[in-house]
Amino acid sequence: MQNTTVRSLPIRSLFAAAVLACCATVQAQWKEAPVQGAVAASSREAQDARFREAIRLHRAGRWSAAYGRFVALADEGHVPAARVALEMLRNGRNVYGTDWGAAPLQVAGWERAVGARGAMDVALVGE
Repeated sequence: MQNTTVRSLPIRSLFAAAVLACCATVQAQWKEAPVQGAVAASSREAQDARFREAIRLHRAGRWSAAYGRFVALADEGHVPAARVALEMLRNGRNVYGTDWGAAPLQVAGWERAVGARGAMDVALVGE
């Protein structure tokens, strides 16, 4: 009888790599008109640098640290980070072995940012 955890690690790694590849592509194409109340355009470079750091942490397997950084950026309106935060939230248990948390208003904001339709069916931390 084989241990399913050991066998599922390559699948988890492949899925995590696919999420990052998709998000890197989205970041490269991310050109958004300024929105009232959004983070100033001058901080776009700083956000992108923080996003690259979050990806580095993710690739290094420091998923909790990466998730926290993606969440902070997503809350600032960074679309690629919102996409990653949503994917990590949706697939936390299956891919990362962890149930991530987010407030309902956070998730709604991320979904609006990425153009997702409908509410996520996940356990959310109350506000």
